[in-house]
Amino acid sequence: RRSGRGAGGAGLVMRVRLALAALLALGASACVSFEVAPVEPLGCDAALAGAWLPADAGPDDAPAVVTADCGVTGLRGAKPDERQAFGTFEFDGHRYIAVAADDAERVVDGAGRLVETWPANRVELYRYRLDGDRLLLWAADPGTARTLGGDGLTVHADDRRDPAGGKPVPRAIAGDVYLSGSREAIAEALRRHGDALYRGMRPELATTLHRAPPGDATP
Repeated sequence: RRSGRGAGGAGLVMRVRLALAALLALGASACVSFEVAPVEPLGCDAALAGAWLPADAGPDDAPAVVTADCGVTGLRGAKPDERQAFGTFEFDGHRYIAVAADDAERVVDGAGRLVETWPANRVELYRYRLDGDRLLLWAADPGTARTLGGDGLTVHADDRRDPAGGKPVPRAIAGDVYLSGSREAIAEALRRHGDALYRGMRPELATTLHRAPPGDATP
């Protein structure tokens, strides 16, 4: 693997992504995490409560159930009663979902030596929009995130590094990105570059979920 995560830690990271994408297999995709959310405290948008299915769900797919206190159950690959908590907030005219990464990520070089460790309490931030019975989610773009360094924000990537020179080894697919900095620096980055980071919230790039029948939203 490109980082030093153990099997248990990788499972936690995958469940975070599954929670936010509500049954969609985003675990193989690169993600962007932030040291903190741009605001505090986080709230809970009760309008998200209910049962949700991906747009391409089949007749045998079970919905993910979001509770009024912002928890998700029914995640693919999770235990039946496993619950992932999240928070929501509004910032600069947009709604966001925030989920803690839950585990530290160890970035190592090509020889397996530790380069740095990303903290377990970092958060992944997703923009979202409710459109009737549709929920659209946008993940931050790792390629754009890599360009956001400066003004109090530091970009970290889990690229594999050459053990001799310490430089990143070229790769075909972008890896995970961690943006560290103060709450104020992250807020300013989202204010100035949020539209580019979330690719203009283009509907064709969103993860789209649909409300399942009310009877499917069982406790």
